[in-house]
Amino acid sequence: MTPSVSGLFAALVTITFLPVSIVAQSTQDNQSLRPGRAWRVTLAGDLDAMALADRLSAVLHDAHERNASLVLIELAGDRWRTDVVWAMAQMIQKSQIPVVALLQDTRDHRVGAGQLMLATLCDQSWIDPDTRIVSTQRDDLASWADENTDWERVQRELAAAIWLKLYERDGPVLLARPLVDQQDTVWIGPNIGSDESVASRESIITRGVVTRDSSSNGVQAIIAVYEDASFEIMIDPSQLLELKLVGAVERRPAVVVRNSGARSASPRKVDLDSGLNKARSSAWTLLEQLDAIVQDLERLPVPGEPTAQRDRRSIDAQLRRGVRTYQRGRSKLDAWVSTYPEIPNMAAPSSHSRDFAATLAALVKRYEKLKSRHESVLRNHVRLGVHIFLCAMPAALRRQVFGTGLWAVVNEDMLARSA
Repeated sequence: MTPSVSGLFAALVTITFLPVSIVAQSTQDNQSLRPGRAWRVTLAGDLDAMALADRLSAVLHDAHERNASLVLIELAGDRWRTDVVWAMAQMIQKSQIPVVALLQDTRDHRVGAGQLMLATLCDQSWIDPDTRIVSTQRDDLASWADENTDWERVQRELAAAIWLKLYERDGPVLLARPLVDQQDTVWIGPNIGSDESVASRESIITRGVVTRDSSSNGVQAIIAVYEDASFEIMIDPSQLLELKLVGAVERRPAVVVRNSGARSASPRKVDLDSGLNKARSSAWTLLEQLDAIVQDLERLPVPGEPTAQRDRRSIDAQLRRGVRTYQRGRSKLDAWVSTYPEIPNMAAPSSHSRDFAATLAALVKRYEKLKSRHESVLRNHVRLGVHIFLCAMPAALRRQVFGTGLWAVVNEDMLARSA
């Protein structure tokens, strides 16, 4: 690709694919860092919920308000959602202070492709020499996203942002789209790091099927797409460096901070997590509690049973307490699901045979049936109280209010309804 054509294509990609807020590239690399402490933000979990982007935005805002020199994000998770990665990347690109990333997992020495995409879009990115990029279909959490997610737009804009980063670094720009959508097999060869290594669709990027043994004669598939539409992504630190997806290799966060131009002494440490797993556990626990409440209400005597007649006030009190407790619990549950809309899309715990949405729907149906039944009882109780009150009225007053004929009709009707 000639320089003039490359420049034209870069401008076209920028104008066509990126939101206006992202078109203006950050000039932070050319600015002197502020004198404050660096922040080390540890994100050990997965990029699994949109709430994570909001939490990252809050951390970046707080860091700016506290005069931080830069923010180092340490990424160690395996799984990701493309829409979450793009939402977080936009928060980083809007940040008023530099954001750098370190890909490092000291536990299993692998991080996911989504974490790589996010690191690539930071102002600078590093990787631990003992950590590899390893991802498969199981690591893609797209099924947890809202069903109305515009995946074509998300993938297009994210790929365009990565394309621009690679273009600025003189890297292989045609790697951007396959890294995001996992639709093309990408091979790399001896000319790794140049467009000649990943530019030829005939010999290097191939659509569709490859064999599981995907390396020979010095050529390796770093993104392999198989016949069943599954994929594998495996990229070593040295390859990431040559492909310009990361800028350097380093395992010590303090060195990353210092080499990024900030003071490495006593960085402020922040743990960042989406909170999705805790919210999911809390939501299911609350759902079980609501089920127990409904079971208790279902054990109350059926209207018309002798027990219900003898102990009517006690039953009414139990019913009202149960309904209030259920409604409070349901409000909390709705709040969890509103904050984490991923919960209904996630697999149910092993102790449950139905998913969240089906379990909740069945519970609501039972509750509404129960509520309707007991509301009918309460209405009868009110009628009975009114009937007793009217019967206790002086006959002369009753005749004055109703008249003899109308009272006979009202009396008969109330007796029939209260039976």
